[in-house]
Amino acid sequence: MNESYRTLVIVNPCSGNGSTGRRWRSFEQRLGQVLSDFDVVHTTARGHATELSSQGLRDGYQMIVAVGGDGTVHEVVNGFFDEAGQVIGQPVLGLMPAGTGGDYRKLWGLSSDTLESIDRLAGKDVQLIDAGKVTWNNEAGQEQRRYFANIASVGLGGAVSKQANEQSKILGGKVSFFIASARALLRHNNKDLTLETDGKNTRQALITMAAFCIGRYFGGGMMVAPNADPSDGLLDVVTVENATRMEMIAMTSIYKDEHLDNPKVQWWQGAEVLVSNNNSDECLIELDGEIYGTLPSRFSVLHQAFPNHTAITDGN
Repeated sequence: MNESYRTLVIVNPCSGNGSTGRRWRSFEQRLGQVLSDFDVVHTTARGHATELSSQGLRDGYQMIVAVGGDGTVHEVVNGFFDEAGQVIGQPVLGLMPAGTGGDYRKLWGLSSDTLESIDRLAGKDVQLIDAGKVTWNNEAGQEQRRYFANIASVGLGGAVSKQANEQSKILGGKVSFFIASARALLRHNNKDLTLETDGKNTRQALITMAAFCIGRYFGGGMMVAPNADPSDGLLDVVTVENATRMEMIAMTSIYKDEHLDNPKVQWWQGAEVLVSNNNSDECLIELDGEIYGTLPSRFSVLHQAFPNHTAITDGN
């Protein structure tokens, strides 16, 4: 057994429609063959993984392993930051994908086989990676702050995530998100937004969807940002502008890395993007598939915020 970090494994037993909890004994046995020093805790409610991650780092754990889907990774990463926005200690992120949402794992070349991913946790090789940050004001005018590991979005992305989280995911990530997308499209209207990048480049448009990307995939396998580099210190901003419902349904090219040539799609990069809504329509903020707050908001990148243990890209 190779030398390993002192590790806290945070398990979402409800992920994968409950299959993670049912299969945990076999997962833990394999972990014991790979890691020399680890403890296991299970989440019991939404937001619990953030609390466990934060407390684990304060207790001296070096690597925090997220066992679940994209939502579990999101919560674990948010536990890496204190109230002032500073990273707690020197946390290493480990991944054991075991949920219906697998967009973040695809970036690192991890399959959906949880047992296979455990073997990637051996040793101490890591790569520094970026994280995203979003700030907005709540109804009382107080600034709120949240972080994302993969992709944040506004417009249709928020509507789809809200729908996906309200319905069953028993059919798996890709099918579930396709159904959620179809349902959300029926009620969605394009938003009149202004996007100001790095304080100088301003774009106003009717936005169907705008994504701010550390990673490449979201929405159950859509390769929305094929050029994204998770360690370059930049957000890849991808917008779909003034698209009709039928145009969005027909945009299957987003699954095949061919949509950036579509005249309805714009792509650019920046370290910070201020997004404001030019009318009174509610526009939800989606972070790693979870809904937090509404516009206006500021999206920014934290360059090389922490190391990722499983940082082996898939080459796409």
